Amino acid sequence: MYHLSTQYNKWLFTVEQLKELRTKANNEYVQKNNSTNCLTVDEEAMVLRYYELQLKDFCEKFEPPMTKMAIAVYLIVNLIRDNRITGNLIGTTKENSIFYPKLYTDAQAKYIESFFTQNGYIEYSLVRNLGITDPEGQTKFVLKDRNQILFLISGCIDLLKFLPQLEMNIENGLVSNEYVDITTLMPNSFNENDIEKLFKTENSINELIKSLGGEFISNTFIIGKELQEKIDKKLNEISQEYAEKECVQCTPQMYAAVIQGNITLANPSLVKGASGKKSSASTGKRKGASKFVEETNSNQETISFISKDEIKTQIRTINEELPDEIIDLLTDNIYSIKSRQYLDLFIQRVKESFILKENETGHDTTRKNEIKNIQETLKQLHGNICIFLHSIEQLIADNETTLADTLQRHLIRSLCTDMCDIIIREIDTSASTKTGQLSIEERNKIIQKLPESNRNHLSKVNESLNGKNVETTLTRLEDAASEILQVILKRPNKKTEKDLILDIREKLKEKLTDEQDPAMILHLTITLLFYAVNNGRLIHAPGKTVPTLIKFLSKTLPNNINQRLHEMQDFVIQQSTTGGVASTQLSNEKIEFIKKLGLNAKENMSFTSFSNDTNETS
Repeated sequence: MYHLSTQYNKWLFTVEQLKELRTKANNEYVQKNNSTNCLTVDEEAMVLRYYELQLKDFCEKFEPPMTKMAIAVYLIVNLIRDNRITGNLIGTTKENSIFYPKLYTDAQAKYIESFFTQNGYIEYSLVRNLGITDPEGQTKFVLKDRNQILFLISGCIDLLKFLPQLEMNIENGLVSNEYVDITTLMPNSFNENDIEKLFKTENSINELIKSLGGEFISNTFIIGKELQEKIDKKLNEISQEYAEKECVQCTPQMYAAVIQGNITLANPSLVKGASGKKSSASTGKRKGASKFVEETNSNQETISFISKDEIKTQIRTINEELPDEIIDLLTDNIYSIKSRQYLDLFIQRVKESFILKENETGHDTTRKNEIKNIQETLKQLHGNICIFLHSIEQLIADNETTLADTLQRHLIRSLCTDMCDIIIREIDTSASTKTGQLSIEERNKIIQKLPESNRNHLSKVNESLNGKNVETTLTRLEDAASEILQVILKRPNKKTEKDLILDIREKLKEKLTDEQDPAMILHLTITLLFYAVNNGRLIHAPGKTVPTLIKFLSKTLPNNINQRLHEMQDFVIQQSTTGGVASTQLSNEKIEFIKKLGLNAKENMSFTSFSNDTNETS
């Protein structure tokens, strides 16, 4: 048994002790067998060593030759250990560290310094191509003794050498070409962030551009003063022509809109050359991801202005060598500025035109027409509010209080506020020069200056405009119109109400027919579907309530139509949250299906015919 063996019991002995034990064992064997030919312990060791060497020599015949790489590594390691080769070991850990001989790093540093001295800059991409893993750190190390160096994101520049050359090129570009593309004056790998940092750090460049009359239209483009003046002069002439053309076509309704501040520019992408068109009750624009459409005044008049494409054409006639990118940037900036200037110019021209007409025809006649237009506008707004109020009352009766409260607040802040502003502008001429709705501060300031009787009525109206009860607000507006303007506003009877509803519905359909924006198409269709399934009642809703209205209408609409409405809603939300580009596109057939659904909306409408259309567009 192993546990009884000598090996088990004696394994902790030293070499000398083991030798003694072996000698003792050999002697016992000799005495027992009376043998004289046995080897001693030392002789046994010599024999064992001999065969060990013979076996090792035999095995060496099969050992593969040492590779050149191993020899090279061995030599290099020894040379480094003996300090016969000097250099740096670069890396975060021992395993991934790389040894760079001093001769190699000196050559890299010499190249960096030479290139920087010759050109006044160096790019980190070029340094990286030299095999340097940390180009920015190595560049800073090599150039640490130099002054006036600006380290950017993609490289560094010598301010004493590069900056004067850059300023000279900018000056020559503004004088000769009327514009400068900064990217063409910078090293290839320098990007917009580098340019922005350079211009923020070195004010001398900005002062030079300012002294030359140049203007930044982006981080990389500068246009000269002469080009700005040429474009401004040309577009001012066009604005004058458009204003004169629109003034000739100006109607009393347009003049009333100008006086009331309800004048706006037509959308150039949808209306071209149109004048005096009235927006429908649901006209609006997108604003943010949480809103489909932002409501505009239903009584606003629109005027046309030069389109962006025409502005681009005019700019190209001034300078044919301008790149398309600069033309696009100029067009966006100029359209925003010139459209506001043109609107102010048109308002001024209209007022001047009607002042001349007043002098020619007599103040009384003009005043009568003006009062008549204001009365008609108030009556139209009043009738619309009454119609929308009846729909809200029905929603309250059906326990749809949340939706009803939202519609009430919107109706108060839109049409009811418009009525209040018309009354204020009529009795205070200073308010007539301001466009759009009056702010709360402007309204309070004007009301406080009025006589006590007028102030009491309008203060009550202004107070109710911050509430959410349309009936209370409407009653106070009726009292104010009667007492201040002597305009009697009567609630419409059933026949009048029916005619008004049909008129609003037709305007909504006209708007939907020409509409191209998916958000507006969905908004108008939902408004018309509400009319179809709710006994011919209409609502005045903001764009943010479209999802709520879809959920409300789903109780009475077929599943296939509900599915289409939800698809359109998801598409519009994606489009608004991604800046006009949805991740999943909606086919034109599906959009046209939604539009067709709204155009065919009528009381007691049957949706059977749309089931087949849904299957075809699936």
